Amino acid sequence: MMIAFRYFAVVSTLLLVSVQVVFAQGTKYSCRDKDGNGQCRYYEGLLEGTRGFENDGLKLISALATTSHQENIPVPQTYKIRFYLTQSDSVKDVLIRERKLYYNYRLDKVKQDWKTEHLNDFEWSANNVLIPTGLEVSKLGVVVSLPEKETVGNTVVVAPAIFYSVTPPNQIDKYEFIFEAGKPSSSLGYKVRDTQNNSEIISENWNSISTGENVSATVESSGLQPGHTYDLVLKGKFSDGLSIHKTIRFNHHKLVN
Repeated sequence: MMIAFRYFAVVSTLLLVSVQVVFAQGTKYSCRDKDGNGQCRYYEGLLEGTRGFENDGLKLISALATTSHQENIPVPQTYKIRFYLTQSDSVKDVLIRERKLYYNYRLDKVKQDWKTEHLNDFEWSANNVLIPTGLEVSKLGVVVSLPEKETVGNTVVVAPAIFYSVTPPNQIDKYEFIFEAGKPSSSLGYKVRDTQNNSEIISENWNSISTGENVSATVESSGLQPGHTYDLVLKGKFSDGLSIHKTIRFNHHKLVN
């Protein structure tokens, strides 16, 4: 299994976003697509300032399954995410946001009947916000968070999701976990562990990161066993001396029926 650690520089820090964004009419964060009972199916829009994106540590902002499959659709009118739930899973939250804050795009509070032991799809219109602002889905990250059942310490349980528009991919090539630094760190390292057999693959890449930088851990799916649960463990120290210890738990499952 190959694991890569990549760093992305950002123009501004999380707390000091100086760009000026022109809000297109109707793109501010609000209720979208009410159901037959008048209940909001999801909320979507552009947040003013950095409200809703507070971060004083190392925050997971995306847990994606990715593929080399490309859809040839010039301007999609809808987008979808797809993820798998095991028998014991339930969805705690779905959050779609920019990987790098510019428009302060956010989609969350998704209300939908999710199915266990099944592939789940969530669809939303690109006409409300994405098309009016010109924001591309490639700039977005997604976190489908699950309840932290039988976990220890600072563990986040997720169902990695994949973006698509019309045709779902027939395979996944890798998982990409993106973290955002709310404050600088003097060192950072990671490992991936198979929770079924306790086997580990460890990278010795330890690096410092600055406030506002994104760090990405990529896990190739070719080395993973279908149905197994894996822990991505990050350890290190912030520049103020506080320890970093964060675990992301996910299940590897093919994203096809």
